[in-house]
Amino acid sequence: MSLETVIQENTNALRDLIAAIANGIPTTSAQVAAVATQAAEKVEAKAEKKSAQAEKPASSESGATPQTATETAAPAVVLDYEAIKKPFLSLVNKKGRDAAAALLNQFGVDAGKGGKLSDIPADKYADVLAAIETAGA
Repeated sequence: MSLETVIQENTNALRDLIAAIANGIPTTSAQVAAVATQAAEKVEAKAEKKSAQAEKPASSESGATPQTATETAAPAVVLDYEAIKKPFLSLVNKKGRDAAAALLNQFGVDAGKGGKLSDIPADKYADVLAAIETAGA
């Protein structure tokens, strides 16, 4: 399986997740996580199916197969900055700057010293969304 195929499958999984969120289906972080897990499972199942099909005609290329299996087992839905920006701005509008500063402080960003949402590492974005939800945005 090529890298382009894996990227396309991840893109499709993200589109499915965005569509589900746009329809108002996931309303809690647990529901978002469930949708993300479900999308990752779909991608993994498709990748395994394609990998199995690719192994049959190309049995002499066994060196490349374990690497692609490892690559396809790892994809997970990763949130980007835009995914947390809108809910964060909603929090600012509803609860004010103090609530936003408190949320940033939870993730080691000092808003009083010019810290901003983009200073939070991308691997913490799921936690940021959960904190925004808890804060009442």
